[in-house]
Amino acid sequence: GEPGPDLWVERSTVRGRLAVRSLYFSESIATGLVEVERTQSGCVRFSYTSPGSRTPRRYRCQPDLAVAKAVEAALERDPLLSDPDEQALNAAVQRRVTPGFSTAAYGRPAYMQLRLSAPDEIKTGAKDGSEMGVYSHVKQPQREANLRLRLGEYLPFGLEAGIIYAT
Repeated sequence: GEPGPDLWVERSTVRGRLAVRSLYFSESIATGLVEVERTQSGCVRFSYTSPGSRTPRRYRCQPDLAVAKAVEAALERDPLLSDPDEQALNAAVQRRVTPGFSTAAYGRPAYMQLRLSAPDEIKTGAKDGSEMGVYSHVKQPQREANLRLRLGEYLPFGLEAGIIYAT
């Protein structure tokens, strides 16, 4: 029941509940509830933490950032947005911006790799525009954008290219 030691996590995916004394969490994903005892030290940046987590200050984290953007857009459309409507919008965005993984079975080749259908906020949410979590080093969004750009240069007129992923 006691919190663990101070923890420093970068470009990783943590499964399950996380309870620590202090936390520095960068470009990472925490799938379970995060509970930090000392919220005045450390930070969480460019990461995903489950709603309801108690963390140090957050910077460009999901789903907080997506919720803020959705509420801002809703307030522009309707400045008299009611509290129940705002809460419903928060809940809907939090459900949508949740990481999904190809497989959670340990030992599989795509263990804890984000699904292709994962939300863009998570797939491109790291500091450099890559995906959050353990596969950040793969730079999948950048590689896909570069491939799409270059394919257009080399295809004969009238042909279209598609990307087929293999794990």
